[in-house]
Amino acid sequence: MPRNEQVYVKKYVFNPSGSSFYVVLGSTGDHLTTEHFCTCNDFNFRKRPEGCVHMQALRRAIREKSYEVYSFSDDELSQVFKYELIDVVFMPR
Repeated sequence: MPRNEQVYVKKYVFNPSGSSFYVVLGSTGDHLTTEHFCTCNDFNFRKRPEGCVHMQALRRAIREKSYEVYSFSDDELSQVFKYELIDVVFMPR
């Protein structure tokens, strides 16, 4: 990832199950991201072995524990995921 690109990683954690998911915010918008998948066009069309910049940023954030954590109850998981998914799909930057 270029040094001048700002990336921000959010981790959503749901209790008591401990379920979680990550959203990576970059210059091209927000993306639901795992270490092996991303919702961005770069990942879906280029299929590079190392993944997209969002996946690389997520791996770095996990390794360095440099992400913002948001905690919710398990009852809120579907609503929070739906909100983030809508944001990812319909609110590109």
